[in-house]
Amino acid sequence: MNRKLVANAIGCFGIACSLAYWVWLCIFAALPLNRREYWMKLDLGVSYIWPALWAAGLLLPLIAAAIGARRWVLAAIVPIVSCAAAIILLSHVHP
Repeated sequence: MNRKLVANAIGCFGIACSLAYWVWLCIFAALPLNRREYWMKLDLGVSYIWPALWAAGLLLPLIAAAIGARRWVLAAIVPIVSCAAAIILLSHVHP
């Protein structure tokens, strides 16, 4: 396979890992109000799944940048911003 194609696939998977929390949040935001107390939990029943996905979202674009597509270095900012936004949102919802 072409190195650039592999690098782009790895980088896109990293972005998907970074944004998975927000996709999950949007899905559960459509639930009725009596079910919404569960939608903001970070653990999802499995400890550390969201921090692990954000870590993968940070590492995969860096790996993609090392393989050959240097623009993926900028994509490594997405999980940092996503994690910070989730922490800020959770601090306002659950003081």
